[in-house]
Amino acid sequence: MSRRRGPLARFLEADPPTLALATSALRLVFLGLFVAQVAIALAVGSALASLVPARAAANDALAVVLLVMAVLHVPLAWALAYAAKRPGGKQAALSSTVLSGVLSSVPAWFATLMLITGQRPIYLLLIMVLLSVAYAVGFVSAGRAAVVAARPPATPPSPDASS
Repeated sequence: MSRRRGPLARFLEADPPTLALATSALRLVFLGLFVAQVAIALAVGSALASLVPARAAANDALAVVLLVMAVLHVPLAWALAYAAKRPGGKQAALSSTVLSGVLSSVPAWFATLMLITGQRPIYLLLIMVLLSVAYAVGFVSAGRAAVVAARPPATPPSPDASS
């Protein structure tokens, strides 16, 4: 009796994988990492916010700093994921997707800090919009990584070709 395997196992076994297989596997990896990070950040933030009995008044300067730091992580996630897939191949594409999934979810941790420190809802809304943009950028990046993974490996030139 054969066990049914998921797209990631099939992706790792295929050499090279089809574009459809690479796309489904890498987007699934991205989604899993992104959702896990956001869920952990939400759980930690909710737990800590419930432990804080009274919060000080909202501080706009702190909220803006947290928002700017979150904004800076979106292009950073994209650039590092792009650099990680440059060597080509399945491993580079998978590494790029893992990196993108983790770094794209960093704004959720800044949202957690905003929640704990009692910032105004408008800042939380802005950071949630940013988190949505980060998800979209990462999702597209996973698709681009799939194209890299689906390319057949380059064959080195034979020594006879130079003569």
